[in-house]
Amino acid sequence: MAAAGATCPHCARPVAAAQPRCVYCGGELPAEAVEAAAAARAVLEAEWAREGTSNLAGTSAPSDTTAPRVLLVLETARADEAVLARALALSPFEASQRRRRGGPDLHRILPPAQAA
Repeated sequence: MAAAGATCPHCARPVAAAQPRCVYCGGELPAEAVEAAAAARAVLEAEWAREGTSNLAGTSAPSDTTAPRVLLVLETARADEAVLARALALSPFEASQRRRRGGPDLHRILPPAQAA
């Protein structure tokens, strides 16, 4: 849950969690970035709660805001840069940077139906 504009001052990756240290490089994060990540998380949780309520309206399923999610993780180190750029709508430069960085890359968190 990256907060808009909040990036780690050490590795320049988006702040992914409201924690005092970057989940990518372990560097210490400024308080403003942590607060922005917490606010972004609250917005997403509210959206998920609305989705869960509207998706379950008229069904006998219990209202559970902790519905299963699918993590879409990409292994970019072995990907062809042109294919990566097209698939993720990235510039050639950004695709080359993601490929060079390598390792698993959390692309999205989706409900199972959308992930399929």
